[in-house]
Amino acid sequence: MGNILKDKNIVKTLLTKLSEFGTIPNDGFLCGGAIANTLMSMVWGGNYPVNDLDIFVETKKDKRSNTPERSDKLIIQGAEYAHLSAAYNHGNNYKIISSERDGMINIIKVFRSDRKVSENFMYLLKGFDFNCVQVGIDLKKGELIYTNHFEEFLKDRQLKVVAPYTPGHTALRLFKKLEELKCYCDIEGQMKLLSQPFNNKNMIKHDGAYTGVFGMYFSIKYKELYDRYKDKISEYFQLATLFEHKKWMWEKKFELENVNRKDIDRDNVMNWLDPSRNPPQEYLDRWSQMNGKIWGLIPTKYDIPDEGFNEVIKDIFSPLALMSVWGILYGNKNNLIKKAKMVFKYQHLTQLAIVNDDFFDCDFDDKGCKILEGSIHRNVTLGKVIHRYNLNLQEGIEINKNISKLLNKEGKWFSELIYRLLMENGNSFVQPNLSVIMGLFEKEKKKLTKPMIMGFDMSGLELPKNVEVKELVSEYDLAYAGRALKNCLDNPGQEYKRRIKSGKTKVFAIITPNSMSALELRKVDSLTWSEVYLLSYCNKMCNQYHRNIGDYIKGYFHKELILNGVSEVLTIHEKAMEKAKKDFNMDGDTSTADNEVDHGGMLDDMVEDDGWGDEPALGEIPQPEPMISFSTSTPPYDIDLQQISDDIEIEEGIDQLIQDSNVEDREEDINRTISNDMEELERMRRELEEMRQRDNERDRRDRLPRWDGDLGNLPF
Repeated sequence: MGNILKDKNIVKTLLTKLSEFGTIPNDGFLCGGAIANTLMSMVWGGNYPVNDLDIFVETKKDKRSNTPERSDKLIIQGAEYAHLSAAYNHGNNYKIISSERDGMINIIKVFRSDRKVSENFMYLLKGFDFNCVQVGIDLKKGELIYTNHFEEFLKDRQLKVVAPYTPGHTALRLFKKLEELKCYCDIEGQMKLLSQPFNNKNMIKHDGAYTGVFGMYFSIKYKELYDRYKDKISEYFQLATLFEHKKWMWEKKFELENVNRKDIDRDNVMNWLDPSRNPPQEYLDRWSQMNGKIWGLIPTKYDIPDEGFNEVIKDIFSPLALMSVWGILYGNKNNLIKKAKMVFKYQHLTQLAIVNDDFFDCDFDDKGCKILEGSIHRNVTLGKVIHRYNLNLQEGIEINKNISKLLNKEGKWFSELIYRLLMENGNSFVQPNLSVIMGLFEKEKKKLTKPMIMGFDMSGLELPKNVEVKELVSEYDLAYAGRALKNCLDNPGQEYKRRIKSGKTKVFAIITPNSMSALELRKVDSLTWSEVYLLSYCNKMCNQYHRNIGDYIKGYFHKELILNGVSEVLTIHEKAMEKAKKDFNMDGDTSTADNEVDHGGMLDDMVEDDGWGDEPALGEIPQPEPMISFSTSTPPYDIDLQQISDDIEIEEGIDQLIQDSNVEDREEDINRTISNDMEELERMRRELEEMRQRDNERDRRDRLPRWDGDLGNLPF
């Protein structure tokens, strides 16, 4: 029987039969009951009525409409969302704009937000409420299009609701279809399903927000249909005017919002005087104007919410989500329902199950679910990867293991890169394994992780095992940290790339199990770097643990600067010593009788210029305090280690002021401290400049490179 749908002449046959009802155009989508009923006659025999020829055409002009927006399927929302959430496939959303009748021909205009997404009219069929009407002909291409639901219906004659966008309309149409098609139907199950939108807590609380989600009201045509099938449908629904229906919804809303209030005596007539209990008069007046024009249905038999269903659906309520969850709970075998309930314990796995009917039809256990849920919670992109490749739960657990292996080898820092590569590269129909992931990763890693500068050696940091500190030295580092912290590190307008490349800014990421922060240091001079900030997610103040780690990093950083500087100076002098040793030669040990007389060289100037008083005898020359020289000439330019220590204490004092001072005094204290610090540095600069000038006048030995006197060019 099903082969008739694949008959190469089926389109020609159908159009020939239907052309007797009117002139069929060359473009548009002829679909619904006319095509479906004609096929039933051909497959089952007998006559099935053709009431009209519905031809859908797309229009580029949107128009306000109360009809619900429809879509072809549910997807996981895009990267801009920080959690997994099932939503419409927005590119194929559509709504009916208008309908124009000409004899038996009914032209229905639909507006679709993105006309480039769908390759054919399948998206339209999936918005039809019954499985028995999901078939049509693309008149321009001459192509028969149908859903799996329709193909199954031709085989088993079982009428089912598949898209309850208009639950009241569909409930009425169901009895009409049963009368016309003489098919089978689980009426109790279908009526219970169609009652759920009326009982859903979100629908009741926010009924105005669901105007474009469910179509709840109808006009005289469907009121007459209710009257026609009243003896059958009244067991499940009662007809209500718009005024009656709105008052009923208002009362249900009041009960929901006050369900835990013990002070309400619901049987006391005075309770009706509560202002929030009754709708405002202006609402009542507006609703009453629609009496005799607009009606709705109120469930009677299934008027109590299905708690098992509501527990799963929660805040995500739409016709497609309703069908997905209802099908999982009431349309599967017992073993699959047991698996589904295991999955429904986990928020993110539930969303993946709602958009993928086969997600839990595989082998897994609760431990695997828990691990995968935790991984998605830490990085929601993993869930989007699972959705993109249409993986079931078992396959999702496996890809998580493969990614974890790679991250254990390369470092968790590369997680963002791996997930981005999986989202943007590769064929979505090819399941990625470890070798595929490695291939994508290695190629991109070389390109994006090329250092902009040489990073500071942090190998000597002594940190707990669960703490990771990384200096941001590549474009990838900035992009990852910026996205992870949700701040401006990856914002080109902040120019962090240029600032880091210049060597005047350093940024360190601090990662711990429960938090992440970034420490920015800015260069004051070659010895001193000041803290710009130490902030966590969304520029929030970091916790105390990160504050302590940041202080430790600053201390380590400055200590290493000093030690590296001293090491460089020692190396210079060691080279000078080695050079001098090579020149040891007794031939140079000659008489000095004819040499020029010098009474002290630079020491004369030091005694005179530094106010030591009268020139002392040779044995009475004052001995300076022990110093370490950072000069490359002789005699050395001396920098007191105590002064360096004082400078570091000044900087630490600034940090302490930032932490401990009152907000109103903080700026004044910091500015005063910085001003004093800069004055001290300027005094040192002047002294060193004077020493350099005296040395240039008197120095007769030039065996070593000479320092130019700029404090910024110290060997540190």
